[in-house]
Amino acid sequence: MAEILTLTALGDNYIYLIVGAGDAVVVDPGDAGPVLLALKGNGLRLVAALVTHHHGDHTAGLAQLKAATGCRIYGPDSRCISPLDHLVRDGDLIDLPVGFVRVIATPGHTRTSVCYFLPQTEGGPPSQPAANARCTRPCPADVRPTTGPALFTGDTLFTAGCGRLFECDAAAMHRSLAKIAALPDETLIYPGHDYAVEDYMFTLSIDPHNQAAQQALRHLRDAQAQGRPIVPTPLAMEKRTNLFLRTDDPPLAAALGIRTDDPATVLAAVRRRKDAFQPS
Repeated sequence: MAEILTLTALGDNYIYLIVGAGDAVVVDPGDAGPVLLALKGNGLRLVAALVTHHHGDHTAGLAQLKAATGCRIYGPDSRCISPLDHLVRDGDLIDLPVGFVRVIATPGHTRTSVCYFLPQTEGGPPSQPAANARCTRPCPADVRPTTGPALFTGDTLFTAGCGRLFECDAAAMHRSLAKIAALPDETLIYPGHDYAVEDYMFTLSIDPHNQAAQQALRHLRDAQAQGRPIVPTPLAMEKRTNLFLRTDDPPLAAALGIRTDDPATVLAAVRRRKDAFQPS
């Protein structure tokens, strides 16, 4: 079974290493340093990089990693992502040593944003993780077994939040989030940033009686105080606590003071509220 190393970088970015049998695939390497350190500390060979979108905090480490390891780079935008070996499109299935990865187009944060879905192995035993797959200090990483399907969401979906709408409108983001919501509830969400505490505070500013969000916020604050990564979260939990996945819920529209049954309109209203939110 593949394992996922969570690396921290650039203040609040997450970079992920998917590990299987001594090989590794990196997701959104905004900084090559933590990746190279984790590879060396765990005796791993980097074979590929998966990029969710073109923003520099998700791509800045690509050239250095390519030069150091010869890894192949997969991404959705040949114009803005360099270097790039393979242009990916919605529905592509990428055959990697750590397993097959499916590309899901999720425009919203950017026009060409994608997510990468790693399902559990079926029809045979899962691949075995590297024997030394736990990162040694001072590597800023945490290893968590993949106990279900994994989705690497970049800046499309965060824990209790979603990305800003830079290149698309709310309708496009709603369609993308609906694709994610249709995945199995046990899917583990691996976002591109750690905004969870603020996003749960925002959730509770609109839905103050959401007990799942209240409990999650307490847990996340404890984890943050101990310096532990606060990912992943199961999709089922996101459906209960993430306002951006609940835009077809009439009580949410009522809490926002709007009368509509259009989920894209609700999403736009939630996004405006979040953009202006100042945690107390």
